[in-house]
Amino acid sequence: MVDIPFGVKMRPIIIEQKYTPTYETIAVIDEVQDTNPWYYDIWNFLDKEAYPPGANAKDKRGIRRLAIQFIICGNKLYKRGHLGMHKLCVEEGESGRLMEAIHGG
Repeated sequence: MVDIPFGVKMRPIIIEQKYTPTYETIAVIDEVQDTNPWYYDIWNFLDKEAYPPGANAKDKRGIRRLAIQFIICGNKLYKRGHLGMHKLCVEEGESGRLMEAIHGG
């Protein structure tokens, strides 16, 4: 409890509620930088606790934080969803095939 003197005006505190988690974003990569899949560094960290060559301390911290959201199950990588659903991580070629199969072209 705080004693507030009479006549002192207090401004209300505004608390905003977000309806989607901040980590549920989609990253678009314009150029292919190597032949490994986009999740290679995450997989490598989860499987072997190894960082990419040339990674500095900031990169390593970022990979550790990002890897918390993923799990390896049955030799496949899944992203943990905020409602408990695991989302399968796929490569670019497989994603096109899945989109056609699901949406019928």
